[in-house]
Amino acid sequence: MPEPTTRPINLTLLQPENYAHSAAMAELAETLIVALDALRLPFQFNMNKIEPDCTNIVLGAHLLDAQTMRAIPADTILYNSEQISENPDENSTWITPAYLDLLKKCVVWDYSEENIRRMKNVGVEGAKFVPIGYVPQLTRIPVDVAQDIDVLFYGAINERRRVILEGLIKKGLRIEFLVGVYREERDYMIARAKVVLNMHYYDAQVFEIVRVSYLLANEKPVVAECSTATAIEPDLRQAVRAVPYDALVDACAELVADNDARAKLARSGLEIFSKRSAPEILARALSVPAPQVVQEEIPGTLNLGSGKDWREDCFNVDINENFRPDAILDIAHAPVEGIVLPTLRFGDVTLRANMFDAIVANDVLEHIPNLKLAMTNCLTLLKPGGTFRIFVPYDLSCGAWQDPTHVRAFNENSWGYYTSWHWYMGWFEARFDLVNSVVHLSEFGRRLKAKGKPFEEIIRTPRAVSHISATLRKRYLYESEIANATQMLQRPFDADTNRNGQSE
Repeated sequence: MPEPTTRPINLTLLQPENYAHSAAMAELAETLIVALDALRLPFQFNMNKIEPDCTNIVLGAHLLDAQTMRAIPADTILYNSEQISENPDENSTWITPAYLDLLKKCVVWDYSEENIRRMKNVGVEGAKFVPIGYVPQLTRIPVDVAQDIDVLFYGAINERRRVILEGLIKKGLRIEFLVGVYREERDYMIARAKVVLNMHYYDAQVFEIVRVSYLLANEKPVVAECSTATAIEPDLRQAVRAVPYDALVDACAELVADNDARAKLARSGLEIFSKRSAPEILARALSVPAPQVVQEEIPGTLNLGSGKDWREDCFNVDINENFRPDAILDIAHAPVEGIVLPTLRFGDVTLRANMFDAIVANDVLEHIPNLKLAMTNCLTLLKPGGTFRIFVPYDLSCGAWQDPTHVRAFNENSWGYYTSWHWYMGWFEARFDLVNSVVHLSEFGRRLKAKGKPFEEIIRTPRAVSHISATLRKRYLYESEIANATQMLQRPFDADTNRNGQSE
């Protein structure tokens, strides 16, 4: 069946009610979003919604009930992320007769050639091999974190996995295992881990690249269960420490004890996986031209309020033309999408959603009266996975109020409304996640630190902290978050709590 590519694309991630584990496909969704943007194809992303006038690419169709599956249009592209077993009786509970019927009816993409071969044995013909690719936006887990976890494992625990975890404990290793933990909390644990372990849950023996790809993209050393029967592509076998089930414990212990071997494996994993260009893979799947590898006319980083900090590798904007920015822009004047900015370096530049990989704002936000609109515009301009790097005065510092143009100062609690309280900003499509927040000590603060003063006491001491920096990252919201945001916004104001019933 030919796949239409002239219609806009609707990428949808399915999340049944009260089912949090759809987040396991979040990084795959982000990869496709970035790749679609690189191909300059018209697209949208949403949760649980099929658009009749679009080419629909669906993630998580196996989560639907049988009745809903029957209503899916035949021209829908199903990106299957589940393993198919050689023996149908050994399939996961998700590979139901209704799901197999859906695969037979629709256009099917699959990350595994072995899955495709096994599908043919049960009557699913014509599935297309669409491997998991790399986009640099997903290389984002911080590396400057103390690695106090020897081995991290995340996923459901069954008997065969329990045996290995107990073996690691007997080796004297510090292990952590997570069940149902995703996004920032999981990423923080990944950052702390020396080694991440990947084990099969099912007997299908198909390599779990949907899970492991994110680890490779973030230069994490992976010990992976790979027997001679495991269906794994040759390059990926070299990207991980691939060993059979009985050797998993020893392989983890060896890597934990060998810093050089871990570093070499981590570098190799990223180098190998980064050669799999997700935009090129998606271009082949959709039969559209691959993106041209050319230097972008507009730099990928927006330098907001560039002032005297003009940067050659950035698109520099400021409200003051005396600093000679690339363009004059007041980020808090009006919604910026669609604004045309005349520039000398780049001609007329039209601002659009999902335009920049990063935004930097050094000593800028403290000057902005309408910070809510400014932050909303920055969220709009950033690509999914893009970062917003902020440097501002601390509210107890000398510099917080010495400048008469300052209208606000900041502290470690200043990012909550743009992250977990996004509903209060009226953000129902995307939000920021807080990647990190760092306080920068003044000379006085450094003297207090040298005297052994506790950090908690230092940051409460006036003039001890000069600035605070933060890195925020844009992501789309899940259906459950949207529903919760709507509920929170509808709550009545309560004077004894924070607004709309949110406790202080």
